[in-house]
This record gives sequence, structure tokens and C-alpha cells, in this order.
Amino acid sequence: MTKASYVLLTLFAASALSAQEETHSKWYDDFDVAVEAAKREKKDLLVDFTGSDWCGWCIRLHKEVFDHAAFDAGVKDHFILVALDFPRGEAAKKKVPNPARNNELQQKYGVRGFPTILLMGADGEVYGKTGYQAGGPEKYVASLDQMRTVGKKQLATINELVNKFGRNAFGVGGEQAIAQATELMASMKADQMGVEKLAPIVEKALDSKDTALVEKAVKGLLKTGLANEACVEKAVAIDPKNEKGLFEYTVQMSMTQVKDDTSAKAFIAALNKLCDLGAKDKELFEGLLFNATRWSDGPLKNEADAIKFGKLLKANAKDPEVHAELLKKVLGERK
Repeated sequence: MTKASYVLLTLFAASALSAQEETHSKWYDDFDVAVEAAKREKKDLLVDFTGSDWCGWCIRLHKEVFDHAAFDAGVKDHFILVALDFPRGEAAKKKVPNPARNNELQQKYGVRGFPTILLMGADGEVYGKTGYQAGGPEKYVASLDQMRTVGKKQLATINELVNKFGRNAFGVGGEQAIAQATELMASMKADQMGVEKLAPIVEKALDSKDTALVEKAVKGLLKTGLANEACVEKAVAIDPKNEKGLFEYTVQMSMTQVKDDTSAKAFIAALNKLCDLGAKDKELFEGLLFNATRWSDGPLKNEADAIKFGKLLKANAKDPEVHAELLKKVLGERK
């Protein structure tokens, strides 16, 4: 091979390496610097709360999704990428520019687990939330695109309702906002962005003379975990026998409030009543039974309840194999 050929091959390799490097998007490790870039480039922020040297799912997410050119190509026109790291090793800790700011942002956005991926505008308002997803970069980008379009649109609708209600709280516009907010909350899940903004408006529906609106408001507030005591009392009064499926949502809310033995026992008592009445939502009932079995077998140390709820879980589970380990422990090892 001639010297000229070697030179051409070297230049080709360097060019290929440069092109390869250019396919990998830049990740900012300073949130505030990233915000300025987002404003400058008129893009949104994709913020990855991660534990780079200890979190297994975080590491998998990077290897399976973020480290691929298909991911870079899919996000480069819409997002500024931010990695806020919470490492445990000293070497990794030294690379974090502002740990105190990262902690502040974790508290601000209520991040409790890693990885947590937040999609937000440059103003810091979150419209999408996700984490690890299997399926590779193309599937992940499609999910981000869905959140970017649908999530933004829904958040804009919520903000419009909040403003409308604020301007006309006691007029016709306010009444319309209450009805629209109640309808929207009924279609949302507890972890969807902006749902908590609707709660103060939907609570106003609890005093309505429209019984259908009241029921929808009660159910929405309970399902999203945003019900207050007045809402819980109204649900029990409206549906004491769970004929409308409202009582079971009060049991679900009781479950989400478990923090000690006393609150766990209150949940168990409510679930026992629901078992007598019969549940409407089979998926919800399965979740209630799973936690009741786990807590009875664990911290409550109530073998009789563990067996009782374990049998009900096995009978009512869509796929009992999902709970095989717990059921074997509770039912298989005890005669």
C-alpha cells in the first residue's frame, strides 16, 4: 500500500470517527446553563435524574437508549438534554458541578426514584414524565414525541381552565370551568402532569346540585389521590354499598396513605368491608389485595389475614403467576 493510500485511509477513519462523535448529542450537567441553551435554541428540556455509578436501571437506559445515534437523531430538534447525577462514588461525585442545586431540583420536582425523566419547557413547567422503558431508542423516542404533543396540549388546556376559573370563579365562566375540569380529571391518571392543578376547581363541583357532576368529581379526586376528607365522606355517603364503584376508591386512597401500623390496619378494615360488598374494578381490587397480603405477611405479622388475602388475590388476579413468589410464601409454605 502506498503512502498516499495510508494517508487517505487515515483521513477517512478520522472523518468517520468525527461523524460518529457528532451523532451523540451533548448532555448538560448544569441545569441552569441548559435552561439558557433551551431559551436560546427555542427547545424544551429533557432532564434525566440519574445515579450513574450505582443505579442499574439508569445504566441500562443509557446503554439501551441514550447511547444510540437513533436517540440523538430523534431528540436533537426538540430537546436540550440534561443529566442531573446523584452518584455514590467519590470519583463520580467530583464530576457533578453543583450537587446542592441538583438536590434542590430533586425536591422541587418531587423526584423519588431513579431514573426519572422529566420533559419540560424552558420555563420549568413539566408536561411529561417517564423512566426506563424497554424496546430501544426508536420506541423511546416515539414515547417522547407522544408526551411532547399530547402532554403539552393537555397542560395548555389545564392552564386555560385554571385561568378561566380564576377570572370567573362565581360566574357562568367559572361554572363552565368546573364542569370542564371535572370531565378532564375523570380521564386522567394520578401521575399525569398538571392533574393537581385541577383539584381546587374540581372540589367546587362537590357542592353542585348536579348529582352526576358530583359523582364524577368524587371519583376523579379519589382516583388521582387528590381527595380531601370532605370528598371521602361524600363518596361513602353517595355509595355506601359500592354499587357505583365509589367506595372502593376510598379504600384505594386509604391504601396510599399507609405509613405505619395504625394506618395499615385502617386500610385492612376498609378492605375487609369492600370484600363483603364486592369490587367493581378488578384491576384495582387486585392491587389492594396484593398490598394487603404483603403487609399482613410482613410488618403487621397477621398470618390469618395474610392467608385470607392471599387466597383472594390468587382467585381474583388476572394472572396469578405475577404474584407467584408472594403466594408461594404465604400459601405454599403454610399448611
